[in-house]
Amino acid sequence: MARPRDEERDRDHQASCFRSPTLGTLRQFPARPLSTETELTHMEYFHLICAKEFALYFELPIWEMLILQQTLREPALHHAALAIACLTRTRYHPVTISSASTSTDPSTALSFSINQYGLAIRALHTQLTGDSGSVHNLELAALASVVFTLIEFLLGIDSQVEVHLRAGYAVLKDLGRHDVGSGRAGISMSAVAGDSNSASGDQMDSSSYGLLANAILQLTTQVESFRGFRQARL
Repeated sequence: MARPRDEERDRDHQASCFRSPTLGTLRQFPARPLSTETELTHMEYFHLICAKEFALYFELPIWEMLILQQTLREPALHHAALAIACLTRTRYHPVTISSASTSTDPSTALSFSINQYGLAIRALHTQLTGDSGSVHNLELAALASVVFTLIEFLLGIDSQVEVHLRAGYAVLKDLGRHDVGSGRAGISMSAVAGDSNSASGDQMDSSSYGLLANAILQLTTQVESFRGFRQARL
């Protein structure tokens, strides 16, 4: 049971998230408290910039709200979002970041991102332990393979990109064994699409499998294209 001081500290963390006009419009507390100004700044950047890039890359607007909602609900994706935002900001705005008060010069930014990535992997492992075969966890694992692949792209670690993609295909194989038309707990496509009849956001319709499968296939195609380009230059 949480002590009164712990509860007061958590409320302070939550309140700090809503001092930002961008985070304050999301109607939900983050999956983990944003305990520093650096984390708050990176999460704002993810919501404003990075989430839109998912929609642009996969050419589906639904990806923006999907990734926003899941980073708010799932601890693993919360940490992954912080890693992506930090790496992306450092790549796009190296001068601005290095001189900012968030203490994210290139070397520190890399350390921060790797630390958040490690926390994301551990959080996913904790979530999957003991119940890896549930539909919700399979969908989370498939989505994590997409998000983790992006982190590896940003880190420039090609070998790990392929590891995550292979894991994603394995998860899709298990997910495909479930009845995709049955009602079940998972990532909510109807809620993402703005269905006012979906209050809880806990039911995922049959389009989710195709959404995740197409994303993993698109990433695989890009990896193979990069590999072919490099081989052609040798």
